[in-house]
Amino acid sequence: MLYDKLINVADAETQKTTKKKLKNLVDIEKRRC
Repeated sequence: MLYDKLINVADAETQKTTKKKLKNLVDIEKRRC
């Protein structure tokens, strides 16, 4: 049970950083145009 919670937290953190990276990429693309 605790293990599942840890995985969920790690997953949420990964999603957060991935979203940030994607947003940064989009911003860079927008600036290039």
